[in-house]
Amino acid sequence: LIEDVAQSAGVKWKGQKTGTFGQLACFSLGRGKSLTTYEGGVLGIRDESLVKFFDEEIDNIKPQDRISSLKNFVKLSSMGLLQNPRAWWFVSKLPLGFEQQYHSIDFKIERLCNWQAAFGNLVLKHLDEINETRVRNGKYLIDHLRLLRDIKIPEESEDAETVYLRLPIIFNTPEQREFMYNRLNKAGIGTSRFYRCSLNRYDYLRSMLSQGEYPVAQYIADRILALPTHPLIKKRDMDLIIEVFKQNVRS
Repeated sequence: LIEDVAQSAGVKWKGQKTGTFGQLACFSLGRGKSLTTYEGGVLGIRDESLVKFFDEEIDNIKPQDRISSLKNFVKLSSMGLLQNPRAWWFVSKLPLGFEQQYHSIDFKIERLCNWQAAFGNLVLKHLDEINETRVRNGKYLIDHLRLLRDIKIPEESEDAETVYLRLPIIFNTPEQREFMYNRLNKAGIGTSRFYRCSLNRYDYLRSMLSQGEYPVAQYIADRILALPTHPLIKKRDMDLIIEVFKQNVRS
């Protein structure tokens, strides 16, 4: 069993943390994650027979050059400084790729540099605290938005303990989603349209997927809006989000 736990660091299923069920677990350290170094990832290996193989593969990975290291430092610093929700509408338009989803499988594989590893270890020490804040913020928004008629908020399973990396909202129509995305941006609150289309509509993935349409995935992609829950979100920001929703969405 290989677990894709890219966005679920700290999540539990029936009391057991994700990433501990299979022989191999893949965590992402990419931007927007609770545990981030802007890019990179972590392998969780429970099968001892795989350890030597991956050790040898990792030994063959080249380190970052100084230019790449400096670029990542600038990007991570910018994201940290400007992630305040009141500034995200501006940040998302900068050529830093925060919301633009121009993915590719043609990229360099490099080691994390020393400062990224040190930063990741520092964040890891505070991961439970970060996740607790996200959960508290997510539940506050849910409590005030759940009775609105034109949106759906995915329900949490009784067996799951999520970390609310973001709070996904599903609108009845794509037009409603776009309207609220623009209204919130205008109010100074940045949100994310994750993801803009289903996987089969990304050109670089089409050759890897079976042919055909995926109407449920595309339905969600057309209607989803992710609200921020990270620790820089304050009560006044969440109250503003709630006010904009109640002014523009039927109750």
